[in-house]
Amino acid sequence: MSQHAVALVPGFLGFDHVGGFTYWADRFLAALRADLERQCGRPFPVLPVPSPPIGSLASRQGALLAHLSDLDSHVAGGPFTWHLVGHSTGGLDAAFLARTNPLVDGPSGSEFDRATWLHTISSIRTVTTIGTPHYGTCLALSDVAAMTANGRFTWRGLRQFAKAGYDVVARPGGLSVPRIEFALGSAMEGSTVQFLYHLLRDDKLARDLNPEVTAKLTDAPNRRQGIPIFSFVTMTPEPPEDYKDDPLFLDLWTDTQEKALAPTTTPPSTKLPPFPVTIASGATDLPVTPRDNDGVVNTDRQWDGSPGGLVGRVIGDHGDVLGLYRRTDPIDGSIIEPGLLTSGARFGDDQFFRMIGMIAQGIARNC
Repeated sequence: MSQHAVALVPGFLGFDHVGGFTYWADRFLAALRADLERQCGRPFPVLPVPSPPIGSLASRQGALLAHLSDLDSHVAGGPFTWHLVGHSTGGLDAAFLARTNPLVDGPSGSEFDRATWLHTISSIRTVTTIGTPHYGTCLALSDVAAMTANGRFTWRGLRQFAKAGYDVVARPGGLSVPRIEFALGSAMEGSTVQFLYHLLRDDKLARDLNPEVTAKLTDAPNRRQGIPIFSFVTMTPEPPEDYKDDPLFLDLWTDTQEKALAPTTTPPSTKLPPFPVTIASGATDLPVTPRDNDGVVNTDRQWDGSPGGLVGRVIGDHGDVLGLYRRTDPIDGSIIEPGLLTSGARFGDDQFFRMIGMIAQGIARNC
């Protein structure tokens, strides 16, 4: 019997690590592995993989398959039975491997090939998605995303891009280093020049995350049977009008909700059922509207409709669930780690480790 392992699939920016900085916080890898080995009673590797930054979903899928093959060949214990855990777009990468057809680049975005896989992908056992845009994200409809996806500069897009760039580094309290490292990680995953070109002129991922494109993929009737897809949806409280803790988060949250109710925006085909669990440091009865989001992905677009697949809701922002949340000294309140964003969700250790335990539980039931 093959050994089971977890592959952590990153989101939009695509890197696994650059120097000492990682996409997934070290505590995510360590906690998930410890919990899985406790529940399963045997070694359970947890391995991060990279993806092409801002590449199309089709190109990301090819890269993911190649990395899984490399791990099967070069890591002790392989080939593995894989449990894929994807954050954000990485959840789409993982979920679309659980289909009968591969993705290819089409004229209007990534699409499923008419032909089925040339070889059977039998080694995938489960898929877990966290904050994943199964039905796209309205952030892909923002002025800057429309500009980068179409390669046509606009004053509105440039102004939005410049403001976000400024807010990345102008974080109150001088706490911008983690964000700068995170952005540099993506640029340094491959060619920095190529990354900047695609970011500004040919952002195929922004095109593919348009709700119209992603909804067609998620609703395609080609799901493989026997691979459960577990989803955690994420959201934060709406920032108040005078919110000044993190201008970048405010930019992202506002841009993500701006066109959620526009009549031209493709709605999700599924409606979120009652949440089995809400992981929160405060109120757990927050309603969900099309405007609600985690700073990057609209909450009502984060479930693909898989029966029994909605595990729960996490009140936390898009970076919190990676383990990149603000941590403070319990005695004097000084900041130990600033986190990636500051959203006001008050996500902390208790919420993080509860989420990790639930991810491990779903995997352990299938190993």
